[in-house]
Parts: sequence; C-alpha cells; structure tokens
Amino acid sequence: MGPHLTPLSTPLTLTSTTDVRTWLTTLEQQLLAARDRRGVFVTAYLTITKAVESQCDTGGFHDPVWVRQYLVAFGSLYRDALEQDLRARSAGSAGATGRIPKSWRVAFDAACAGRGWVIQHLMLGVNAHINHDLALALLMAGIERNRAMRYADHTAVNEVLERSTFALKTEVATKWAPVLERLDHAAGTLDDDVTVFSISKARDHA
Repeated sequence: MGPHLTPLSTPLTLTSTTDVRTWLTTLEQQLLAARDRRGVFVTAYLTITKAVESQCDTGGFHDPVWVRQYLVAFGSLYRDALEQDLRARSAGSAGATGRIPKSWRVAFDAACAGRGWVIQHLMLGVNAHINHDLALALLMAGIERNRAMRYADHTAVNEVLERSTFALKTEVATKWAPVLERLDHAAGTLDDDVTVFSISKARDHA
C-alpha cells in the first residue's frame, strides 16, 4: 500500500452535487495512486453519485432539488468520517478514533491494514454508508414536508442502484481487482441480485 493521505489543512465544505462529484473524483485518483483500499468504496460511491446526479438532470425524480440536497448530505457525512480518520492516523492518536462512527472505523481499519478481499472492502463501506449515514442524510435533507414524495424519490434511488450495479462492478473490478470480472462470468448475476436486494432492504429500513 502506498503513502496515506494527509488531512485537509482547512475544512472542505460540500454545497452542491458538483462539489461532491469533483471531490470524490480527486479522492479516487489519490487513493488509486496510493493503492489505498479505502478507494474501493470511493470508486463505487462515485459511480452511483454520477448515476443519481444524471437522473436528477433528466427529470427522473419528483423533486430533484431535494435529491441533490440528499446527495450533498450523504457526501458530507462520508467526508467528515474520512477526515476524522485521516486526522487520527496523522496524529497517531487512538483516542481520536472515538469520533469516527464505529462502522466507518471498522471499514477504514480493514482497508488501511490491507486485510480482506476487494468485495469485502466494498461491502464494509456500503454497510457504513447505508446503515449508519443514510438515516442521518435523510434528516439533514429534510423529510417532514411532502413525506410521501420524499419516500417515492428515496425509493426511486433504488432503481438507479439496480441499473448501475453492472457499471459499479466494472469500475471496481477494472481499477481494483480485474480478477472479479472473470469470477463474475462464472457466478452469473446471483451476486447482483443478492446485493441489490440487501441494499434496497437496508435503505427502506433506514
């Protein structure tokens, strides 16, 4: 694994989906260059962010403005967790990790240790992103007004996820583990079905 990233000298504020996409793109490039496995999730996250943003542009949601706020909230939560992790590792302070959500701490620790398979790093990141950050992102974006419409748009994101599964796996496989492409031909689409089912259920629960 290459050198660790250093924490930002000044706080980064994400105010638009363009900010989120630009930051994730830069972050992915840095993590790829370092072969830092925290980037496995970033590659997947960037793929989905682009897909949801594209659907906002083409009228695929009842309230695309709200969906964009939702994406920004999601991105900000991930950025905050990663920044806390970078600061803790830079300072060599174990105590600072207490400010990082446990699910993200597990994912970051495994990635930085280089343990596990690429698919495991992906699922650890997805777990933290959905089972910890999602409910908070919804609250940050606001769900009290027009709640039925908010839920419809939230559910519509599942359809984007389902359509983007192949692109997500292709990006992750190409950049992090080319062997996954060969394994996928042997496994068929069962892993896609399981992944989409699990993510949809987790998102609905949140």
